[in-house]
Amino acid sequence: MRTCKLARRSLAQLRPKSKITKITKITKITEITEMASYKKFDPRLESLVVETRTVFDSEVEAEILELDEHLDSAEGSDVDTHEKLSALIHSQPQLASQIFYERAHTGFTREITVTRADVERLFTELAATSR
Repeated sequence: MRTCKLARRSLAQLRPKSKITKITKITKITEITEMASYKKFDPRLESLVVETRTVFDSEVEAEILELDEHLDSAEGSDVDTHEKLSALIHSQPQLASQIFYERAHTGFTREITVTRADVERLFTELAATSR
């Protein structure tokens, strides 16, 4: 079976070339900006926080319950140390050692896990500013 020259030339053009003709190097280095970390304090994300959540470490939780029980019996009314400590740590989130930003529809939710070191750091900072 004979094929015409035009058909053979068309088939040759359709075949992929096996040789690499030119390798180019990328010489331009682009500046990469660091993405926000969702697991540490970030002032850029702070401006987008719309909700806060507080989790207490088990050691801190036990001490708070013991303190609340003592204060409740001494004052005769309910004392909510959880709420007060939560408001205090969220007023200075840069002092928290375990912080997490969770994406929400309109911004971010800041979740802080309060540890014993955070409480000590917070009260040391408060004592220093009150002098």
